[in-house]
Amino acid sequence: MAADRLGCQDPRIDHLLSIQALATHWCELPSASSRSCSCAFPGGMTRAQIGQQLGISQMHVCRLLAHALCYLRPRLLASADCPDRRDH
Repeated sequence: MAADRLGCQDPRIDHLLSIQALATHWCELPSASSRSCSCAFPGGMTRAQIGQQLGISQMHVCRLLAHALCYLRPRLLASADCPDRRDH
């Protein structure tokens, strides 16, 4: 029942925020991070698959993705908090 889920965190929202952050600030990422993110998000690859494709360890993939998302999320959220300047 939908009422049972009210107040529960939906993991799809984090995924959506990640996708939006990537689209907004993609060019600001270092190349290794952008390559990892392009495999993980639109491609849906696992960290092991990304590591194999890029020739790096799964742990390094985790670090790259974590740093990229930590960098991007606040920028997306900050831009969402700003009023649209066209309204002034």
